[in-house]
Amino acid sequence: MKYNQNETLVSIIVPCYNVEKYLKRCVDSITNQTYNNIEILLLDDGSTDNSGEIANELAKKDQRIKVLHKKNEGLGFARNSAITNITGNYVTFVDGDDVVSPSYIIKLITLINKYSADIAISQFIKWTKILPSIKNGYYKEGVLSPIEAVECMFYQKKFDTSAWGKLYKANLFNDIKFSNAYISQDLETIYKLILSTSKIAYSMEPTYYYYIRGDSLTGCKFNIKKLDIIKVINAISNNITPNYPDLIPAMECRILSAIFHVFLQVEPKDKKNANILWDYIKYYRKGVLMNSHARKKARVGSAISFMGKNISRLAFLFVKWER
Repeated sequence: MKYNQNETLVSIIVPCYNVEKYLKRCVDSITNQTYNNIEILLLDDGSTDNSGEIANELAKKDQRIKVLHKKNEGLGFARNSAITNITGNYVTFVDGDDVVSPSYIIKLITLINKYSADIAISQFIKWTKILPSIKNGYYKEGVLSPIEAVECMFYQKKFDTSAWGKLYKANLFNDIKFSNAYISQDLETIYKLILSTSKIAYSMEPTYYYYIRGDSLTGCKFNIKKLDIIKVINAISNNITPNYPDLIPAMECRILSAIFHVFLQVEPKDKKNANILWDYIKYYRKGVLMNSHARKKARVGSAISFMGKNISRLAFLFVKWER
């Protein structure tokens, strides 16, 4: 395949852990990018299914694909390992069960160049059975300061804390690594990357398709490792509170949302862990309730929580609370 020599090389990292049902679909969407100067790194994170073998077969069909196999250590370790093996000037992440639009890379790199930004961000669409279509037309775009971008992200207004759906200058990862928490690695890491930049470009055009499946890490039932969320939110608070006090209200909203999400996965009979998480909800709920910038859903959830743990659980499940 011929490349435009004027195109900057973009590295695309795809962590693969037990995604044999979805991996080919994911990689096909990447190899069909309208922006051709890409390298694709498939990182088999100790899969126990056929993901590693599928990755090897896909690499035989496209010279842009490289495969790395490693023992399973979690998503944070996997991403950090992959970053040390890329050669692109820019890097993006695509989960092995998701897909991207053909214009995913070109849209992001265009934002980078247009606004001289360090990170570009696009929107995403959730889907389960049928891949939704994206409407043609004008989508708002712009540029934000690091503080503005983190505030938007914590309020979940223009974009969220996911690593995917964003294009980064690769050298941003020289000093910042992904957290090795069991869950919410992105929540602990992405805001630090943004705060290390000079400006962030964004577009409201959706180019990333986030696949919802019940057996994913975030969607599956509670296990004790998910209490890592406490380590994550404490790390964020310990950094933001003394260093970026203007971000505290937005941070509290994002923390409460993450805690709600894990709390709802705890079995009602597991009172010990439910109470641990509930204490954090009680700590943050008043600030979120009084915050006029918070999402309506977050403020309503905070208000409901004053009715007690059991009533809150029923109410949150009824409205299908999401982070």
